[in-house]
Amino acid sequence: MLCAPMDGFVRFAGTMEFSGLNHEIRPERVVQLTRAADEYLTGVGDVPSVSEWCGLRPCTSDGLPIIGPVPGQEGVFIATGHAMLGLTLGPITGRLLAEWILDGRPSVDLEAMRVDRF
Repeated sequence: MLCAPMDGFVRFAGTMEFSGLNHEIRPERVVQLTRAADEYLTGVGDVPSVSEWCGLRPCTSDGLPIIGPVPGQEGVFIATGHAMLGLTLGPITGRLLAEWILDGRPSVDLEAMRVDRF
């Protein structure tokens, strides 16, 4: 679970389910988040929700992100598939791509994350 202070409210998030391509909010997931938050922040369960949101996560079949140049497309690079870790891995992914673009290769071996591995 994630608890993030925002402008005038607190955001609670932290679930991911593999249920196909849909944008349905399952009420039991919202209840689950509220109960988990209430264990640590007394009274959260008594406050009405401001909004509820769900969205698709960029996941790959092997669980690794896709990072690197697109074969056959000179100058085109891709960085996707970070699932629930996009904000966490975004800075290092950006740095590695910058190295790749500017220096011709990243400072870390990204072979396992190459675009054409599928």
